[in-house]
Amino acid sequence: MRFVRDERLVQAVRDDYESSKWFSHVEKIRSQLDFFNLYIWGSFVRNSLIRRIHEEAIEPGDMDLVVNDHIYPINMVRFGTRVGASFSKFGSPQWEAAPGIHIDLIPFSNAKDGDVFSIDEFLAKENITTNAIMYDPTFDVLYDDGAIKSINDRTLDVHYISTSNPVHSVGRAIYKALSLNYSFGDKIRESADNLEGLDEYLETYLPSKGITMGDFKKAL
Repeated sequence: MRFVRDERLVQAVRDDYESSKWFSHVEKIRSQLDFFNLYIWGSFVRNSLIRRIHEEAIEPGDMDLVVNDHIYPINMVRFGTRVGASFSKFGSPQWEAAPGIHIDLIPFSNAKDGDVFSIDEFLAKENITTNAIMYDPTFDVLYDDGAIKSINDRTLDVHYISTSNPVHSVGRAIYKALSLNYSFGDKIRESADNLEGLDEYLETYLPSKGITMGDFKKAL
């Protein structure tokens, strides 16, 4: 993990955040979680960088917030209930702040395959390379674990394969690569050859996302 010191990229994410439909609602959450380190993570940051680096007209991604709940304990059920959120199957709040404005709040303690205790550990467990990045609105800095290189190269790969569901991890990476029209990385290509059950999974998963198995085979 590294700090991104390119002010153009930091400003791109900052400006998109401050002008977004989520801004006032995220600031409300930040004010209520005053003692917690809160970060914007994943596709919102990714899409801001794609617009800045490649000048592509891509819509903002989802608003996923990550909170470090290891510094101070936080009762996510109590907090989510207070703002009127529903909850994911993992117990993380999913808040519809207004019609069409959804915010997911993910604590470190709900990370994939067990607790994590730092930004480094959280980003290391991100499924896909392009999403292994966070924006910290408090300190106005980006934390990157390979996402910028992936975006620059227009190549997407598996960044972390879940120990509990490796087929889904690889399948999601394949879907994201195809939806962005990015080349497959080496881990995806290796998994396509060797991961048992992947083709059977993709035969159902990809059509549910509007992508055919023919699209996948053509991209290999």
